[in-house]
Amino acid sequence: MAGRPSVSSGQEPGAPRKAFPSTFNSRDQVQMKDILCQLEHLYNVYSVLKDQVDQLTDNKVDRAEFEELQELLLERGQQSMAHVLADLQTQVSSLQALEWELQHVKQEVRQLEEAFGKLGLAGADGKAGSSDQSPLQLGHHRLAGAQDDVVPQTPHLGTGALPTSPAPVGWIGTPRAGQD
Repeated sequence: MAGRPSVSSGQEPGAPRKAFPSTFNSRDQVQMKDILCQLEHLYNVYSVLKDQVDQLTDNKVDRAEFEELQELLLERGQQSMAHVLADLQTQVSSLQALEWELQHVKQEVRQLEEAFGKLGLAGADGKAGSSDQSPLQLGHHRLAGAQDDVVPQTPHLGTGALPTSPAPVGWIGTPRAGQD
């Protein structure tokens, strides 16, 4: 029987054998040492493999958590991007409304300038007294220079509507002595 320690020759062939002989010869000791070394090696391999399995399990959990976090961040990122996009669209709408309002105000200013020009604010060449002032600015300076004249308050002021009655003669169009 190969691989089993030999039993002392003092046993009879039909007698039961002892499981572990009390003494080992040198050959048996070498075999036992080899077996113990192999067991130790197997245990070390087992420990390394067990650690690797544990690490892979942890990594799998970490990876699953990482993927969950990544999905959550992407979802929140998309939500925040949607929020930012909605804010930008609101701001664009507001800017477009302001642009329209500005164009409307510019048109009203042009209409007022034309109306003041028709009332006699413009000089003979069709321009206001000074090239760097608009007819509205000139009208303001002329009104500010009037000492005793009272500016009539019509219900149309502040509404953007033009008065339908002409201004009194000499009220705005005629500069006083000493004024440009």
